[in-house]
Amino acid sequence: MNKVENIYKILDNANVDEKVGVNLARICEGETFNLYVLEIPAKKRVGAHYHTIGNETYQIIQGSGSMMIGEKDSDTIIWSEPKNMYEGDCLNVNANEIHQLINLTDKPLICIVGCSNSHITTDRIMIKGYENII
Repeated sequence: MNKVENIYKILDNANVDEKVGVNLARICEGETFNLYVLEIPAKKRVGAHYHTIGNETYQIIQGSGSMMIGEKDSDTIIWSEPKNMYEGDCLNVNANEIHQLINLTDKPLICIVGCSNSHITTDRIMIKGYENII
């Protein structure tokens, strides 16, 4: 059934996703692609992680942040320059790219994330030791 959803009402009922440490709730579910609303509290970040299959798209709705994208090189990660993101900005992250969205401000960052359900369930590989970059 088609239904109009409001992301702010959905966020009111969001749960903390303990794996990445932010508020996360599904907006709508499709067969192969879902939309989620993500809220990163002030001065917090999504834990560094990657997915082996498919891309993930982030669109900033409120606030601003910095997206870190890196690639594994033996036992270390080579990070590219931070990609600053502001309200209205959109960024696509490809499979196997390690990524971490950081809220550097004193206000919550809210964004929409488009990806397959597996990115939230079975295909999310967390990377430890990068909680303090930037």
